[in-house]
Amino acid sequence: MGDVPREEMGEFFAEVSDLQAALRETNGAIQHVQSLHSRILSLPSSEDPQAVALTEQLTNTTNDTRAFFASLKARIFELEQGNANLRALIAAGQSEYNLAPEDVDVRQTQVSALKERFKDSIQKYAEVERESRAKNRSRMERQVKIVNPGLNQEEVTNVLLTGQRSYAARGALREVESRAAELARIEQTLVELAQLFNDMANLVEAQDVQIMDVEQKAATVQQDVEKGLTATKTAVKSARSARKMRWWCCGITTVILVIIAVVVVFEVVLPLIKKL
Repeated sequence: MGDVPREEMGEFFAEVSDLQAALRETNGAIQHVQSLHSRILSLPSSEDPQAVALTEQLTNTTNDTRAFFASLKARIFELEQGNANLRALIAAGQSEYNLAPEDVDVRQTQVSALKERFKDSIQKYAEVERESRAKNRSRMERQVKIVNPGLNQEEVTNVLLTGQRSYAARGALREVESRAAELARIEQTLVELAQLFNDMANLVEAQDVQIMDVEQKAATVQQDVEKGLTATKTAVKSARSARKMRWWCCGITTVILVIIAVVVVFEVVLPLIKKL
């Protein structure tokens, strides 16, 4: 059994409320990223001073947003794990606030709702990045075709992948390289978002297994308690039987002693008295 952060129900619901507010903030962060993508793509060249400044701002915003999403995952995980540990504590009768399994069910309902909202935010963010990836690729293709209008699609793709200077003018090549760097950043973000989404999905499965394990342990504890009670009852019964047997033995011994005393009186003492 592990720790249960925020076991007290008031503290738990305060954390849930904070997470709900944080999840609302993700919408604003996603919209900001989307706006920066659009503003950069609206400029004629990635070498434009404004484009350079916006790209730097986008990089910083993206890093902050990814860290924000990672922190939300950690906080939700903490609540989820705490609920699993709380089930075990309750089964063992060790809940600090005397909580019941029904309280854990209420807590888990709140955590499940948080997970679903978080997964929705991850999907929205991923969709923004996928759209930006498509637009950047389209922009790169246009740059190459402007310089080399006779290239077919396969040759254009080859230029985008290899950056062959024989097909691209100097300015176009720099534009392609800049867009390629942006695509690499987008791909990294998408990889991290996919991992976050998978982690949340796997958490549901792991939690189901964990709950089953807790319930099995609780059943085992109950069985052990019942066995202990049975053993105690048997011991008490045995002790009572032993005490009863001792009383019987004591009674029999007393009767025997009385019989011996009577025999001694009639067979020994009385004849001696008569002789006197």
